[in-house]
Amino acid sequence: LLTLAGYRYLSHTFKETVTRQHSTILDMAAMHVEEEILRSQDMLGLIAKSIDPAKFAAPRALQTRLDEVDAARSFFDGGFQIVDAGARLLAESPPSANLKGATVPGLDQLRPALATGRPYISAPYLSSLPPHHPMITFSVPVLKANGSVAGLIAGHHDLYNVNSPADLGQMNIGRSGLFFLIEKNRTIIMHPKRSEIMQRVAPGKNPGLDAAIQKNALAHGESTSSRGEQWITSAKPLKNANWFVVVQYPEAEAYAPLKKARCFFAATLLAILGLTQLALWFLIRRFTAPLENLTGHLRALPAKKGDDRQIALVSGDEVESLAHAVNQMVREMDQKQEILEENRELYRIIADFNSEVAFLSNPDGSLRYISSNCLALTGYTDREFLEDLQLPEGIVHPEDGTAWRLANQGREETAGTPVELRLITKAGETRWFSYTSYQVTGQDGELLGVRGNFRDISRYRLLEDLLKEQRRFAENLLDSTSTPLFVIDRSHRIIIWNRAMAELSGLPAQEMLGTDRQWQPFYPKKRPTLSDLVMNGETAKIGSHYRSFDRDILLQGIFRAEGWFRELNGKDRYLFFDAAPVLKDGEMVAVVETLNDITERARAEESLRLFSQAVEQSASSIVITDQSGKIQYVNRKFCEVSGYSAEEALGQNPSILKSGLQPDELYRELWQSITSGREWHGELHNRRKDGSCFWESALISPVSDQNGVLTHFLAIKEDISARKDAERELMKKQAELALKHEQLANLFRQVEKGKREWEQSMDCIDDMVAMVDSEGRIRRCNRAFARLAGCLASQFPSSDWRELLGAAGLELDSLAGGSGELFHEESRRWLTLKTYPYSDGSGEVIMLH
Repeated sequence: LLTLAGYRYLSHTFKETVTRQHSTILDMAAMHVEEEILRSQDMLGLIAKSIDPAKFAAPRALQTRLDEVDAARSFFDGGFQIVDAGARLLAESPPSANLKGATVPGLDQLRPALATGRPYISAPYLSSLPPHHPMITFSVPVLKANGSVAGLIAGHHDLYNVNSPADLGQMNIGRSGLFFLIEKNRTIIMHPKRSEIMQRVAPGKNPGLDAAIQKNALAHGESTSSRGEQWITSAKPLKNANWFVVVQYPEAEAYAPLKKARCFFAATLLAILGLTQLALWFLIRRFTAPLENLTGHLRALPAKKGDDRQIALVSGDEVESLAHAVNQMVREMDQKQEILEENRELYRIIADFNSEVAFLSNPDGSLRYISSNCLALTGYTDREFLEDLQLPEGIVHPEDGTAWRLANQGREETAGTPVELRLITKAGETRWFSYTSYQVTGQDGELLGVRGNFRDISRYRLLEDLLKEQRRFAENLLDSTSTPLFVIDRSHRIIIWNRAMAELSGLPAQEMLGTDRQWQPFYPKKRPTLSDLVMNGETAKIGSHYRSFDRDILLQGIFRAEGWFRELNGKDRYLFFDAAPVLKDGEMVAVVETLNDITERARAEESLRLFSQAVEQSASSIVITDQSGKIQYVNRKFCEVSGYSAEEALGQNPSILKSGLQPDELYRELWQSITSGREWHGELHNRRKDGSCFWESALISPVSDQNGVLTHFLAIKEDISARKDAERELMKKQAELALKHEQLANLFRQVEKGKREWEQSMDCIDDMVAMVDSEGRIRRCNRAFARLAGCLASQFPSSDWRELLGAAGLELDSLAGGSGELFHEESRRWLTLKTYPYSDGSGEVIMLH
């Protein structure tokens, strides 16, 4: 009875030892898997936090960020994917046959993370891509500033790859024991045999596993294999996943020492009964001492370093195998911890070498971290900032203190909104910075601090001041020219109406700018001006609107016209004007129309025409010859003009006036015309008696008798020397005017260049800027303003800026004095609105920040 009791005690103690051994093994395996899961989630979370939600609109930037991830590939050997909130694939690494922008395959593995905004570990599934290995997916959402899901990053683990959170399947316990992982729905995740992965364990087949799943706690049991072998099964649930770690050990191998002991007791029962208790104690000690050493080593493991973290245990049984497995897990944990530390150091270096100063403060306002590049921008070292808690607020310009405190409160409604501040450097220099802050929260939503960054915008502010000065210079230059001019844009709206034009027309610039009433000073009702016809490309219609016009021969695209304008600003004026197109990249963007008042010259030419008619009607400078060409009569005017007396001229041929400066063909044509009964009209360059030359406009007609016989020739001539001189003078003036026009065109090209550079510069800034006239109509705006209003910048001229901003969702009724702060519901941003009126009261600049 004593021997039997001793054997039963030995058997019971040994089984309890085996049970504790299995429990310890399970604890180690579960701890290993838990750490691997947490480390994988943390690594994926770090990558997710480094992704700006705004980049989801730029898939190329996401692909570049994903390709830069190297350290985490040891955890996610199945690759990465970035998916937006609509489950569309934006980027993946390595690339596959999946189409970018299409719904990502395997949406069921990603849907819980998109729906809840929390990390999620998927159930095992077969990959849709070759070689179709079983996979599990870790998903971590990327959250916007308002807490909504912008998308997620997914990391995939190949269950066939040993470098996965489930690599316990590569270890054995004893000679035949094995580990495997199984999901709560009884699907095997890891198994030493690949054929068993993704197989389902039916209820009742493994009582130990059934008990663990039912109680969701550690459980033990025995099961029978298909070959009739008895197995000891222990299963334990994981905390961070719906998985169970299972260890199975053949009962024959586990209890082999008991079989040996039973034979030993049977053979030596009668001979060495006295040694039974000693043998029993020795056996128990042999089995429990290595396990106790292993358990003690595991308890002290967190405090150990280096080689002390490895245990040297020689027992010749499964405990020794377990010790080797523990050593292997510890080495892998240490290696992965080292990689994690290297990644953390890498992220710190990236932050320190960024051009922006980044810092992280605690909830109590004390600094936890500030990048070392603060020295180059502020003159203070990071140590000075960390030691002096008042230094960050102390270097803020006194006038910007309130804005700093409001922006640094870390409120959600102001998170991510840039605030422009002035900082006083250690050297006493005042520099402009754009400051942005965000709340930092834990997974449970607890506030961990405030993250902020400073960006130096001093050069941007200087450029803004220079642009304003350049604009004022260009406007003053055009306004000061003495030539009346106006400029229309593609919408036929006046964009320039200079001072000389206002004096000529009597209409001030503030009434005309931004309107299409350029016709008003000249015509009683609306009709196109020369500039309107050029802008529309309707140059063929110029003749129907202007009696006198021509095209510039030297400068292409320029048209000229002239005419009388009655009651123009109270006076009758004869204007000579031209319209020149302004081109940008080969496209007409504006037309410049210049006007010259030549009323006196026109009146002189009109008087000359009236005088010439009177001379012709009074037969001034009349010559009558016979049919042979001999002079028979000259009037007094002829004598005055030619210098010949009537007596000297009579009987002579009109060739006495011939100067020889005109070709003989002209005279042959003249004689052929009049002898054939036709009139001849032309200009003759004749010579006076004293040798001087003069010009005459001659009308020579044949005179016939009642029978139609040619008897005489009548010449009515007009001295046009003065007109010829005037024409030469006019050509000279036109040449001078063309030169002035070229100079003015160069001036407009410079102005257009300045305007283009100004517009390009304004389109590069984040602030929304618009220029309006005195009635609130938009003249120009930058691209940021157009995006806010949801229209193209070319659609804005003449639109009321208040109506546009109101339609964009901004409540302008709360503004005091034209300036204040507004909340934009769609973008969830606060905007500061300021107005800057022009000095002459002709309009103002609207700026939204």
